[in-house]
Amino acid sequence: MTTKPWRNTIDALVTTMIGSLLGMNIVMGSGALLLTIIDGQYSVWLIALGVTFFAWCLVTEVWVGITLWSRFLTHQHPFAVAVAMRQPLMPVLVRPLSSLWWFFHFAQVLVWGIVLTIAEKDMPFIGTLAVAGATTALSYPAFVYLMLAITAWTKDQQQVARIWRWRGPWAIAHGMIVVGARYFLAPHVNIN
Repeated sequence: MTTKPWRNTIDALVTTMIGSLLGMNIVMGSGALLLTIIDGQYSVWLIALGVTFFAWCLVTEVWVGITLWSRFLTHQHPFAVAVAMRQPLMPVLVRPLSSLWWFFHFAQVLVWGIVLTIAEKDMPFIGTLAVAGATTALSYPAFVYLMLAITAWTKDQQQVARIWRWRGPWAIAHGMIVVGARYFLAPHVNIN
């Protein structure tokens, strides 16, 4: 089953925009964290750790931003697979860190939906559905980060294709988890 070219273009554009915004937020957040560490009375080791973390954020987010935009401008599809397969295979000791890093990006969308649902537990049910819908809509393009987490470990085309086929149900499951958080988690947690 092939998808329409306009659908591929919209998918790639939305994924690129969300990835770019997420990357900018991560770099700015790590920069703010670094400035907080430098301005405080912290040890040289903590400052070195902050500089290393900021450098990691900057390098990975610039790489993914360039890769996202270059794959978008060259019309390579399926988009998330094309981006993920461009990731260089890391040394074995770095793969867990790289995989967790990209999975963290992917999980941010789900965590955002859950936290918003818990923080606004008194919102009407239609509000919860709107948050669940937004989470589902954002999870679909954020799937590129799950693909990056997988390709940090393996470049096996069959495994990547198998995971790629689950992107729709996975995004819908994210929305359902947010609705479930309203009833099963929100009554027991207070984050205000």
